[in-house]
Amino acid sequence: MKQSLRAKLDSLSHRLEELNRLLSAENAALRSDLSELTQQNEKLSTDLAYVTGQRDKLAEDVEELDNALKERSDPLMQTISDLRKKVAELEADIRRIETDHPPKE
Repeated sequence: MKQSLRAKLDSLSHRLEELNRLLSAENAALRSDLSELTQQNEKLSTDLAYVTGQRDKLAEDVEELDNALKERSDPLMQTISDLRKKVAELEADIRRIETDHPPKE
């Protein structure tokens, strides 16, 4: 083989080895990054599941409280309505009594 071709081949061979080392180092760094990102993803997935569970539990609690409030407010509203009617009746009675028995001067 010609000397110039041999030199060119040796040069390219060294360059290939250099590129392989660089790519191997880059590959190792990327694998490390991938491992770290995978761990972060697992942690975030766990956190998301926890937060989602808490949100769902809070939604159930809110619904339960709303139902309890509604159960208690319905009788209270009826009581308030009954009291207003009674007050109106008493006011009407007072007006009737005042009309039937005007104050003496």
